[in-house]
Amino acid sequence: MSAVSSNLRVPWGPWRALIATIIGYAVLPSILYLILSYGFSWIPAVHSFVNAPSTDLGASLIFSLLTAASVAVTLWYVLKRFDANLASLGFRRFNVWQTLLLVVGVLAAFILLSAAALWLAQIVIPHFNADQPQTNEFLQGDTPRMEWISFIGLVVIPPIVEETLFRGFLFPAFATRYGFWIGAIASSALFAVAHGQANVAVYTFVLGLLLCWLYRRTGSILPGMAIHMINNYLAYIALVHP
Repeated sequence: MSAVSSNLRVPWGPWRALIATIIGYAVLPSILYLILSYGFSWIPAVHSFVNAPSTDLGASLIFSLLTAASVAVTLWYVLKRFDANLASLGFRRFNVWQTLLLVVGVLAAFILLSAAALWLAQIVIPHFNADQPQTNEFLQGDTPRMEWISFIGLVVIPPIVEETLFRGFLFPAFATRYGFWIGAIASSALFAVAHGQANVAVYTFVLGLLLCWLYRRTGSILPGMAIHMINNYLAYIALVHP
């Protein structure tokens, strides 16, 4: 076992964490959707939800909440099985003033490194399009209600779920077994793949590495969650209100 700081040590192993992530993030939401589709479609509200197009923001928000609930239940089960608590997932206090400087540094590093990574990807990967428009069902909204749904679905829910899952749960599991860098690379790669778009995957991989480093420095995933929200908010402003 490679040496790793004590605030990253967790009792669950990397492969158990990977399986739990797949179950909570993909399998359970799909099962819930199928149950609603075939078991409760006779209820008008459910019927509207399961038959809503991808452009229906209300349906998209409900599915995001189902995914968040599935992840929460899965992690609750793991914590209970290992007699652990939320601190094991990185929900800890941190030095606010010291962390503010780190957050500014991480944001600056993210801007520079993500630009460099996208430039390198264009050189190394044939037909790589760094300017491909980001596809996200929440990047729309022309009424105040739709804008609020987009804000919650893009800026609030994903940073909480993804930081808890990828940084708080997966990263320390791999880091405990294989060391910091393997843990950071593995969890950041999975974080990037989860976004399902090549150019987005490049800069989310960079962001993941930086947030793993920030977690190690602060002992908390909360600063990384704040940075994640800032990043998504800037995307929300740029793409919903160009």
